Amino acid sequence: MIDITTSFALIKGAIDIVKSLRKNISDAKFQKELISVYDSLIDLKGELLSLQTQNAELSDVNRKLEQRLAEYDNWEKTKSRYKLEKFEPGVFAYALKEEFRGEETFHYLCPACMERRQKGVISKTHTNGSAYKCSICNWRVDSYAGPMMI
Repeated sequence: MIDITTSFALIKGAIDIVKSLRKNISDAKFQKELISVYDSLIDLKGELLSLQTQNAELSDVNRKLEQRLAEYDNWEKTKSRYKLEKFEPGVFAYALKEEFRGEETFHYLCPACMERRQKGVISKTHTNGSAYKCSICNWRVDSYAGPMMI
């Protein structure tokens, strides 16, 4: 299969041949036919340029889709390291699985952020009591009031 760059070179070569023939031939009928061939080659060159633009656009879309797919795969890999556990009575959060606790410090992730493919770490807001909040979305748990979204 011939690529676009080679096609442009072939068309340019054909246009140059037609231009040369037009200069060297005096027959009016043949001149008219050469002009028709020349116009067709110019149209073909325009169509090829349009295809080249479409190809570049499709390549960009493909690259973006491949990137999104890689991000999705990476997120699924990250998510598989956690499991939903009871965090407080009636409240659930994602906890780092036992087999990964040597690699990372144990932590909980916000269930709301997990749904949005983010790692919102839940941390204590006060040194005394059981008030916690997400580092990203402000989801919080107060042991007296239950989970809240701000």
